[in-house]
Amino acid sequence: TGIMSLTHAGDLDSVQRLGTKRSAAPSKAFWDALVLCNDAELPSARAAEAGVKLGSSTEMALLRGADQAGISIKARRSRFSRIAEIPFDSHRKFMAVRVREEGGGRREGGEDIFYVKGAPEVLLPLLGSIDRNRREESLAKEEKETLTARAAEMADQGLRVLLLARRRVPSSDGLVTSSIRDLVFLGFVGLSDPLRKGIRERVLEARAAGVRSIIVTGDHPQTARAIAEEAGILSSKEDVVLLGSTLDKETDVEIRSSLEHVSVIARVEPHHKQKIVDLFQRSGRVVAMTGDGVNDAPALKAADIGIALGSGTAVAKETSDLVLLDNDFSTIIAAIEEGRLLFDNIRKTVTYLLFDTFTLIILMLGAFLLGLPLPLLPLQILWINLVTDSLPSMALAFEPREDDLLGRPPRRRNEPILNRTLLLYLFIVGIATDFILLVGYRALLGSGVMEGEARSVIFAGAAAGSLLTAYAIRALRKPFWRVRLGQNWWLTGAVWAGLIPIMAMLTIPGWGSWLGITVLPAFLLPIALAFSLVKPVCLELAKALVRSRKNDSV
Repeated sequence: TGIMSLTHAGDLDSVQRLGTKRSAAPSKAFWDALVLCNDAELPSARAAEAGVKLGSSTEMALLRGADQAGISIKARRSRFSRIAEIPFDSHRKFMAVRVREEGGGRREGGEDIFYVKGAPEVLLPLLGSIDRNRREESLAKEEKETLTARAAEMADQGLRVLLLARRRVPSSDGLVTSSIRDLVFLGFVGLSDPLRKGIRERVLEARAAGVRSIIVTGDHPQTARAIAEEAGILSSKEDVVLLGSTLDKETDVEIRSSLEHVSVIARVEPHHKQKIVDLFQRSGRVVAMTGDGVNDAPALKAADIGIALGSGTAVAKETSDLVLLDNDFSTIIAAIEEGRLLFDNIRKTVTYLLFDTFTLIILMLGAFLLGLPLPLLPLQILWINLVTDSLPSMALAFEPREDDLLGRPPRRRNEPILNRTLLLYLFIVGIATDFILLVGYRALLGSGVMEGEARSVIFAGAAAGSLLTAYAIRALRKPFWRVRLGQNWWLTGAVWAGLIPIMAMLTIPGWGSWLGITVLPAFLLPIALAFSLVKPVCLELAKALVRSRKNDSV
């Protein structure tokens, strides 16, 4: 029968014949169907090296299989002229061409031939006979059941199965579509597109990150299931395969109730894709859709993030939000990771800046309400803002990713940069820090310490405390000591660039006079150091309290 398997890589560099159902080689008619019912062209060796593709991946793979089997594609095509064509359609699920042999012999005289290739479940009911050793014999019911089982067996192996058939019609018969009946079975072709190396691991990473991967394909459900299992997308007994026809039969409410366990949607048509996107969005999901064809454009536009393949059509690329130049799913996961890193670093930077600003505001306001002398002079506040706010905040923007970045659940669509937990940190830690500083400031003044010295102690506590707090903000979900210091040398440099001038102004005469800073006596230096640790310690205590309540909302 010429049943065989072809396998082609994603870049179409290699196509191998894996074997035939029978020991006999496929028939001449089988190869004619493979070559003639095909719109692709094999590029030259130089064009192939340059990545030139003259047709769809599927049809080019078929031609490569024929070429490697020693079939002269050019010679066979030159013998026939194409009279009519029924192009492949996602609804019909088959392609047919009507050809006429140039100067054919008596057997072909006055006849045209229809060659058909398409989905087995569509064409099997249209079969009437089978080609055996160049003889057309009636196809018994049991044989048709055997062919159906064979197609299912190939699909279970993850192969995309195509059925090849033909029918002779009189040259005078001008009908095209109505002639696709009583077909002669020629064979099956199974195509496999091997998964990229490491794709299973990346799918599992995506799942750990709260990202569901769903295959939406026009392929046979068994083929899609086998690929999904190999990729790790279909891993649970609860996961189900949904058919495109089900989307037409069931109501939206019924479909949405089953979406939680859908990992594969097979035999879909173009209009189904947009409906799938809409159903998931109405379930409160953020949907990213990948596609490469013109028919994918509506779904790409409707999705929250449309991702076009780099090898796709211009229409798909123009409609999408992103273009995946390397056609690699792993790049999508890397982009998710990079996006989370950027959001994390923006959040850390904004939190750091607000911590410093809020602390200074409460400190000055508290001193005014208590009737105390100004704890900081205007020039000192300006210095703190310029030195302790600028360099560390810029360094936090280069913070590397945390180890659990892809292990976190996705944040809500409308979640602000400063969420409830961060606002709690800001107010509780800020008020606690300023309370301790104000109490200490008042105690110093009451113990006979000169106003300039007490102000210098508060300056050290506010300025150095802000610099050291940057280390606590590096990891808002865990203690600062669990993050390696050497991961961000920019931050270490920025902190020391602020600490060294502070230490110099407190210990070297004349260095801080222009800011109103006086050299501290030895007994005040430990107090200044203790004040500088108040804010980072308060923040670490607040983080520990949140972790103890298993609140992972930062």
